[in-house]
Amino acid sequence: MGRGAASAGRPGERTGRLRLVCESCGTEGGRRAKDRYARRHFIQGLTQARLGDTTAAVRHYQRALEAAPKAPALLSALADAQAAQGDFSTALYHARRARRFGDSTEARYPRRLARLYRQAGQPAQAAETYRALLARFPDDRRVLRSLARLHTEAGRPRKALDAYERLGERSSLAPAVLTEMLALYRQTSDAAGIERTLQALIQQAPERNEHRRALARFYRQQERPQKAVAPLERALEHDPTDADAAALLNETYRAAGRPEKAAALEKRFRFDAATATADQLAGRARTRYQSDETETAERLLERALEKDSVHAEALALLGQLRFEAGAFAEAADVLERALAQDPRAPTRWTRAAQAFLKAGRPARAATVAEEGLLLFPGRLPLLRAHATALMRDGQHAGAIRRFEEALRVMKADGLLDGTAHAEQAARFHDALARLYDRQSAPDEARRHRQQARSLRKRLRTAVSD
Repeated sequence: MGRGAASAGRPGERTGRLRLVCESCGTEGGRRAKDRYARRHFIQGLTQARLGDTTAAVRHYQRALEAAPKAPALLSALADAQAAQGDFSTALYHARRARRFGDSTEARYPRRLARLYRQAGQPAQAAETYRALLARFPDDRRVLRSLARLHTEAGRPRKALDAYERLGERSSLAPAVLTEMLALYRQTSDAAGIERTLQALIQQAPERNEHRRALARFYRQQERPQKAVAPLERALEHDPTDADAAALLNETYRAAGRPEKAAALEKRFRFDAATATADQLAGRARTRYQSDETETAERLLERALEKDSVHAEALALLGQLRFEAGAFAEAADVLERALAQDPRAPTRWTRAAQAFLKAGRPARAATVAEEGLLLFPGRLPLLRAHATALMRDGQHAGAIRRFEEALRVMKADGLLDGTAHAEQAARFHDALARLYDRQSAPDEARRHRQQARSLRKRLRTAVSD
């Protein structure tokens, strides 16, 4: 739980701020002694926080505060550790002091205060803090994005879009941000925003046809079939085997009054399963699967595997179909075969581990998840699958390490700042509480139960707001 505390700045910056606070102390020798005392306990606190022992971290920070009561980096680290314990009232008090004593030309401490308000389930105070920050730092991208996410979580899509649009005025937007904006424009039925964002996504990722198809579908919904033709034709220029784009273009040609074009396209893409390659069969199966035609998809996959028994895509999709049908043992076997051919898909590792778990083979599930984590370290779904498998296999110490690692990843990725992942984090804390009970560690179990309660309280507060 200690990454937040450990991110208070570079070591030179931390100790420098502590020395500045102590310069008003008595003699030079006294100043140096207090400075050494404060720095020693601060560093020990950071170390304990990084190891996940927030109780020890708080104790060291409080000792450091005796010598440096106005050090903003120290106050901020203490606030992070107390928030990790679920003590948001005290954490916010120290975060406000860090903002007060911090350098007024820097945004870091007000940003952290706003983040703690979000974690504490106080979105109004978080929004107010972000707005005050933007008045001083109008180009701060992190603040604008955090404010947009805060408004999204609170169900205020228009305000979220205002923040994102301000962000876009200052620099180009990443595809992940554009995707978030697209969902908000759809939520607000903003046709111009949808069109503009899809065009931006196409420009940023011209190799991906999904955005061209989405733009064409948008034009079709707007009853503008002539406009829908161009992105679909470009999609087929980019990938002549894109069956989804071809099918949509066929419909669009007919809607646009161009039946001869539709007939020519239909002839070009007429599918013959007997002569199709394994790649073509697997691609057609995925299209049928996406259209909920699972029986047809399964038949096509079986034909693909008759032609190529180690076709990775066909094996992976067949494993997914078996999993969804509840045939977990068979799904696990097929997915493992897919991984043997192509191990570069993290979701495949996760699904295989889940299949082994549901098939009643937790030890094998743990092995598969661990192998996946060697290739994709820090992937949250794999961490969750590995921790769960270890727990069910009775490997309690290993499960504790993995659940705690998963929580550290969530914290580092900012997933604990809002409410979207609060329930998942609470379930991790519940599992840790049970595991520590089995390890005869009641204090740790109690701490994790308190954390789970705090997260669910924040979730209830956000819903009621």
